[in-house]
Amino acid sequence: MKIYSKTIKSIAVLLGFVALLASCTEDNSNPMEENIKDVSKYITAVDKEIASPGDEVTITGTNLDKVYKIMLNDNLTVIKFEATETSLTFTVPSSAPLGDVVIINIFFEGKGLARYPIEIISPPVISGFSPIAATGGEECHVYGTELYKAVEVYVGDTEVSFTLIDDKHFVIDQLPEIENGDQIKVVDAAGSETISDWEFVRGTEILITDFDSESDYYTELSSNGNLDGDTEEKGPLPYGTFYTFVFTDNGTSWGGNLDFYFEGVPANYPDNSKVWLYIDIKMSDPVRGRIMVQDPANVYGDDRDFTTEWTTFKLRLDQLYTGYGNGDEVGACPTVDKLTAVKVQPPAQASSNNFGKTISVDNIRFVVEE
Repeated sequence: MKIYSKTIKSIAVLLGFVALLASCTEDNSNPMEENIKDVSKYITAVDKEIASPGDEVTITGTNLDKVYKIMLNDNLTVIKFEATETSLTFTVPSSAPLGDVVIINIFFEGKGLARYPIEIISPPVISGFSPIAATGGEECHVYGTELYKAVEVYVGDTEVSFTLIDDKHFVIDQLPEIENGDQIKVVDAAGSETISDWEFVRGTEILITDFDSESDYYTELSSNGNLDGDTEEKGPLPYGTFYTFVFTDNGTSWGGNLDFYFEGVPANYPDNSKVWLYIDIKMSDPVRGRIMVQDPANVYGDDRDFTTEWTTFKLRLDQLYTGYGNGDEVGACPTVDKLTAVKVQPPAQASSNNFGKTISVDNIRFVVEE
């Protein structure tokens, strides 16, 4: 079995930390320097060969009610446990050392020590997926970290096949029938489950741009007024390529806009109560700004609080105010096929004291609920 094939590797681990073990007996002496006895025969089984932080591990054997301390390698974290004569249970702490082989060191009264190898792995993390709106049958890209550890993948309650691209990316080959609120779940070899924070919308996604892939609709961007210094940057997916802009004193009294132009969206979506603008924004410092769409005649939008973390802002087209303030008409926004740009307007006047700060934008899309 895999865990035993790694036992030879563990020898170096054992020898390396022996000199570091301290404060492991009731009189604060080092048991490794006091003729410690090997009592590994007391351990008959450990219920997991592979575990993750947060997993419960159960050891069976004899004399386990005489255990007074557990250590993972030379990690000094106090590990709480419950024990009877034949069973001992503990939870792998978040500070557990990660690697191919970790040694459970089980200290018994009377200077006894039992050792058992176990593999402790960090679980996969899902940071996002695309598309976020689907009905079923589509391909879906999932992004995160440690994704190579995925053994099973589910969308909602349905297991799906997937193709691993690298440790930060896999592709679900075909989505099942999608329901609103479905999430992606990844199960690793330890049986640990990771569930996405993002949820699917049953519907259609119209990608304007993510700056990483070709779009049928996106044409160009324009920073104007006191927004300048357009910089293409790279970050971890689902952001990948994004654009950052600098608040710059260009002498413009009204401030500045970021404009992302597009054209050619089909006239298939007449109900604005089902059409949402999604846009990802982060700031170097928190500010309150405005997100808008425009047609040739006017702008339609609402105010939002921008933070220092990437945030997906969602605005429904039939709830947008006409013009640059929230005192005007609501509900006059035209259908998405009549729109020509998405606009972001943070406070960029000299009086706002924001010069030198930055704003980043990514993943502009419309989501149409079914």
